Amino acid sequence: MSKSPKLKLISPIPAPISPKPSPMPPKPAPIFSKPVPIPPMLGGTPPMPPPSPPKPPAITPRGPKPF
Repeated sequence: MSKSPKLKLISPIPAPISPKPSPMPPKPAPIFSKPVPIPPMLGGTPPMPPPSPPKPPAITPRGPKPF
């Protein structure tokens, strides 16, 4: 007798799956049309990392080394 109530609670309705789309509307398409790299903070990885700027020559207070 204790088994039937449990089966009745589980069998009538499976996991509630809502066919409706998520309440949050998708982002507008124009954003994707532009080749703008998405920062990792937003969960996107840019296709290519920005090239690191060339390091300037080590300049000491005395000035660049003669050699």
